Amino acid sequence: MTDDDRRRALSRLLAATARAHHEATGGENASWPRWYAEQMEGRLDEILGISPDLETVAAWLAAADDRYRGESPDASWPSAYAAWIIEWAEAQRA
Repeated sequence: MTDDDRRRALSRLLAATARAHHEATGGENASWPRWYAEQMEGRLDEILGISPDLETVAAWLAAADDRYRGESPDASWPSAYAAWIIEWAEAQRA
């Protein structure tokens, strides 16, 4: 899987998880990073090449959210989060 393929796959997974989260909670959930991590469990292995634990994934999601809000990049949030999470996963693999 190329880097672009991984970024697109993770971006799609994040967007699908966001839709499921909104349906399940109406969008209101202070512990959303943990909820997302639980929903994505078992699906990140193939994309990231590692099997991060729930706490790590939740921490990455919270950090990506903080970074996105701080930097306000032009990219959509799923695309930006995906790029950063892949970067952090690669650092963890090294």
